[in-house]
Amino acid sequence: MSSASKLQQDLDCEIARLEQALIVLKRRRNALSPVSQLPSELLSKIFYLSLRFIQADRRSRTKILPEDTRLSISHVAHHWRTVALESPELWSEIHVRDTTKVEYLALARNNSKMQPLYVEGYNINLTGAAGVRYVLQTEPHRINGVTLHAPIEVMRSLLPYLKRCCEAIEFLYLELPRRVQTPLDSTDHDIFFNIPKLRNLGICYWDTLLIPTSFQPSSLVKLELYFTRSPSAQVTRSAFAALRAIASTLKNLFLSFLSRSSSPDFWNNFDRSPIDMPSLEVAFLVARTPGVLPELVSLIRPPSSFSEVYIAGEGSAATPDEYHAIVSALQRTYSSIYSPNFLRVRRPVQAAADSNAIEVIADLKPTHKNIQTNSTTNSIRTVIIPSSNSSLPISSPGSHPLPIPFPNSSDWLFGSQRVIVLEVDLPVAFWRAFSRIPTLSTIYYCAKRAEDGFLQALEEIVANEGPFKGDETYFPSLHTVYPIFSEEDIAWDIEYARSLAILLGKAWAKSSASGSSLTLLQFVGCSSESLDKETVCILRSVVRGVLAWNDQEWNCREPSEGDAIDIAPEDTT
Repeated sequence: MSSASKLQQDLDCEIARLEQALIVLKRRRNALSPVSQLPSELLSKIFYLSLRFIQADRRSRTKILPEDTRLSISHVAHHWRTVALESPELWSEIHVRDTTKVEYLALARNNSKMQPLYVEGYNINLTGAAGVRYVLQTEPHRINGVTLHAPIEVMRSLLPYLKRCCEAIEFLYLELPRRVQTPLDSTDHDIFFNIPKLRNLGICYWDTLLIPTSFQPSSLVKLELYFTRSPSAQVTRSAFAALRAIASTLKNLFLSFLSRSSSPDFWNNFDRSPIDMPSLEVAFLVARTPGVLPELVSLIRPPSSFSEVYIAGEGSAATPDEYHAIVSALQRTYSSIYSPNFLRVRRPVQAAADSNAIEVIADLKPTHKNIQTNSTTNSIRTVIIPSSNSSLPISSPGSHPLPIPFPNSSDWLFGSQRVIVLEVDLPVAFWRAFSRIPTLSTIYYCAKRAEDGFLQALEEIVANEGPFKGDETYFPSLHTVYPIFSEEDIAWDIEYARSLAILLGKAWAKSSASGSSLTLLQFVGCSSESLDKETVCILRSVVRGVLAWNDQEWNCREPSEGDAIDIAPEDTT
């Protein structure tokens, strides 16, 4: 070896030694950074959460690759890589895309140690299905959960491999594309299978998947079934037979029928007797199919301890005949177990600005929270969304415009209301009904016109008109009225206030509930800045507590202990 070669070799060795020393120095320097001072357990948790809350930056979910994030984390620093590789829970969620390589899947399997595995295949074709199939084949006893979003041919190819994992799966969510699907033959059924340990099941838009009678998981707590077409009678029968089989354990139920038409035998030839669900907490019942919602409401029997029932009809399922049927089903199903105290009628938050949709919320107990926010507890939500070329007869006095029953017996579902919040202009027929509720104490409502339903109902009472029979008692417990002028630059706000006070006084004078008066009468959103003395005197004649006009207040008298107000307004928006 020449002296030059020997010198070159010595220099290479020195360079390698210095590079290794530099790496050690950089690691020591990095170890002094604040993030490196975090305990490894906390750093591992941060890594795990970074996979669950990836910043999308307006990208579609298909282009968000959690596995790339995981690999990036492990290449930032030596400490990070060590923590990542020693955190099996970081690798136990395997996200498969069409571009995912088998080598990465093998790495994830190995690094996850013996942790239960969750597999997600999102928007995959047959190429991505190969990756999912690889994990299901190699780890059938570790597959704890599976979520698949794929066309039906991909789902069908994976169904046998899912069946091999059925002894371990506790979470399963299968979703076909909702809008872009190959036309399916409704008589061509795909057969599901039993999954003994299953706790959560979602089957979305797979309208030909038939649940066999052997499907009886003993601890299923959540079931989601979404049909985009009208399923065949056989699929319908199997779905409701399965629902009966797991009714005793189910806590969350989501049923959705999105077809605008149904087959003639849709509800035929299966048991339509009520399904008692003693553990049910939340039920979402949604339909566009005519006739489905009333049947669902009649079938599903929750306990009195339920948290929320959400009922939504859209398009064909939002016709006047449809919500008349929903009203009857609500009365039959809930009147014996449920007496809501709080009622809210509004436009749905998620509806378009020009939508004619109506949402009715009946809640067991009124609070500040559910008046001023969307929060509810022990509630029934009914949403009616008419088709784009129609509207609900919300201003028609001769029809039943909302999906809540009128009082017709002593066990009326809404006969114990204490608080109502009305954000839409209801016709006089409903105000007639409200006037006869013996417990109604507080009314929040939007005054949208000079002669609204409230004033019309009071005028009928004063004139001895309207369908009032028996004990003539009107608003016997009313002590808080909170009109909100929702229109800008109105010229009739003072006139409205005077009319309201005069008619309330005359109505109470005719009522057997003599001596009634308000402890709070507050007007909000008024265009007129102040009230004249005469109007103040008229208003004070029906108030024995606080009278308020925007920011002006008059204490008509000091309320006594018996005048305690249950709900004082805090926010008028």
